[in-house]
Amino acid sequence: MKLTNINPQDTAPYHLINTALNVPSSQGPALRDRDCDFFLFSKKWTGSPSTGYPGTSDWKANGKDLDLATAMAVSGAAVSSHMGLASMPTLIALLTLLNVRLGFWIKKPSAAGLDNPLLLYLKLSVAGNESEIIKRHRINNPDFPHQTTLDQFFDQEQFEAYRQLGVHAAEGLFLPALTNNHTKPNTVPAWFVNLAKNLLEPENA
Repeated sequence: MKLTNINPQDTAPYHLINTALNVPSSQGPALRDRDCDFFLFSKKWTGSPSTGYPGTSDWKANGKDLDLATAMAVSGAAVSSHMGLASMPTLIALLTLLNVRLGFWIKKPSAAGLDNPLLLYLKLSVAGNESEIIKRHRINNPDFPHQTTLDQFFDQEQFEAYRQLGVHAAEGLFLPALTNNHTKPNTVPAWFVNLAKNLLEPENA
C-alpha cells in the first residue's frame, strides 16, 4: 500500500512513522554529536529537519512511490554500519565490508542525487580502445581489471595498467557525447546533471 493511499477517507488517526537519518559527516552542531537526525514518514509529508519535508508523493525508493511496508521495515531497522549514537567506531569498517546493515537508501526530491552529488562510482572494464600497456596486461592477465584484492603487492606494470585504465575511464566522462557536445559545465553539479541525462534511463535522469 502506498503511503499516500493510507486512510483515503481521512476517518482514522494520522499515521506517523518515525525513523532515523544517518548523517555521520554532518557539520551541523545539533547533529554532530548524535550523527543522525529524526526522519518522518507520513501520508502527506516525509522528511526531517535537515532535509526539509517535501510531499510524500515526491519521494522515490528504488524508482517507486513510498509504500507502507518499506516505511515499517525502515523504522524497525536494528543494525547498520552507522547507527547514530549507537555507532561503534571500531566496527564501522567491518560492518560496511560485510554489508551488515538493515538501513535503506532513499532519493531526496529535487536533488535526485544530482543537485548535491555524494558519490560517482566507476566500474572499470576493458573495451578495446585503451593503450597498449593495458591491452598487453589484459592478455597476460585475463582477470584484469577485476583481479582479487587479496593481493596488495602490485608490480610496476600492474599498477600502471590500473592507473592508465582509471585515467581512460575518467576522461571518457568528459566526451562531447556526455557533456552536451563541447559545452563545458560551469559547476560539478551541472556536470553530474549532464552525465545523468546521457547515461541514466529517462526515469532515473
